This record gives sequence, C-alpha cells and structure tokens, in this order.
Amino acid sequence: MNPASWETAVTVAQVLGLRSICTFNDYRERLVASRRPFPPAESKNEPLQPGN
Repeated sequence: MNPASWETAVTVAQVLGLRSICTFNDYRERLVASRRPFPPAESKNEPLQPGN
C-alpha cells in the first residue's frame, strides 16, 4: 500500500502491519523509527555487583 497521509499510514500499519506499506513511501521510515525500542535507561541506584 502507498498511503498518502501520515494518519492513513499509521492506521494501515496498525491494521495490516508495517510491511504492507511500500518501501518507497515517505512515511514508512518514520513509522519504522517510531517502533524501535529505546535503549534501557542507566540507573544510578544500581546495587553493587559482587567484586566491585
């Protein structure tokens, strides 16, 4: 599919899946980036590991 608007692209990705959107669509990379997991936040209150 080749949705013409961001709203349609989001709906298509939710209903049919991200792979259903054409690889040349302008919104596809933005959708891929929005679904990437964020790296875990570093906690400053982590317990000390044995030997540290």
